[in-house]
Amino acid sequence: MLLILAILPIVVTVGLGVFAGLRHQFAPTTSDILIQLVMHYALPLSLFGGILSLKRATIIQNSSVALWLALGMLGGMVIVIVSQCCFH
Repeated sequence: MLLILAILPIVVTVGLGVFAGLRHQFAPTTSDILIQLVMHYALPLSLFGGILSLKRATIIQNSSVALWLALGMLGGMVIVIVSQCCFH
């Protein structure tokens, strides 16, 4: 349950962004700045804070979820490294 609470702010933020985009509340230039702010600062800090607040016992109880998250992160890192080697 705590893993879901750590990811919930991300889902809410993305949902609000989609809702604001559908209503055309921001100019296209403003949205680029907001995307950079969220992706470079707010999202990593939210994830880092959520991970730090988890207790070790919670992670051990949800070991299958922790394993899938670790595999997903490592897989994403491998994809980025391979794509940079192949396309640069």
